[in-house]
Amino acid sequence: MVRPARLADFYACFLACTLLFWDVRYLAVFAGVALLVLLGSGIRVMEMRRPLMFIAVLGFLFGAHIPHRARRYGSLSKRASHQRLVADFTIFGWQPALNITLEKMFFSFSIFLRVFSLATMTILIPYSLNPAQYGIIFRGLGLPDKIAYAMDLTMRFIPPLDGIS
Repeated sequence: MVRPARLADFYACFLACTLLFWDVRYLAVFAGVALLVLLGSGIRVMEMRRPLMFIAVLGFLFGAHIPHRARRYGSLSKRASHQRLVADFTIFGWQPALNITLEKMFFSFSIFLRVFSLATMTILIPYSLNPAQYGIIFRGLGLPDKIAYAMDLTMRFIPPLDGIS
C-alpha cells in the first residue's frame, strides 16, 4: 500500500510539471498519466461521469475562450496564415469576428490539456479518501492543524455532485 505522503509528493510533482510546461506534447503525456491514474484507481468511471463531464466542459470553455480574448496574442510571424470568421449578424452595429491562427489553436489545446489533467488528478482526492479520515490524513501530510481542520470541514460539507439530480 502506498503511503499518503508519497501520493502527495507525486501529486505535487505532477502539479508542478503540468504548470511549468506549455508544450502540447508534454501536456499530452501528463493528460495520459492522469487518465492512467484515473483508470487504475479502482473507481468506476460511471461513478464519476458528472464530474468528468464538468471537467471536459470546463476545459473546453477555458481552451476556447482564453486565447481569443487575449488582444495581444496572435500570430508569431507576419506570414502565418489565419482564418477570419465573421458572424452574419450585428449587435448594436458591431459585427462579431474571430481571428483563428495555428498558434491560437495550439494554445487552446494546451489549455484544455492542462485543465483536464489537473482536474482529473484532483477529482480523485474526494473519491479515494474515507470522509471520517480527512482531518487525520491532511494532518499526516504535514499541514498545520488549522488548515487540516479547514480542509476536513470543506471536504465534508461540500455536497457530492452525484447526489444532485
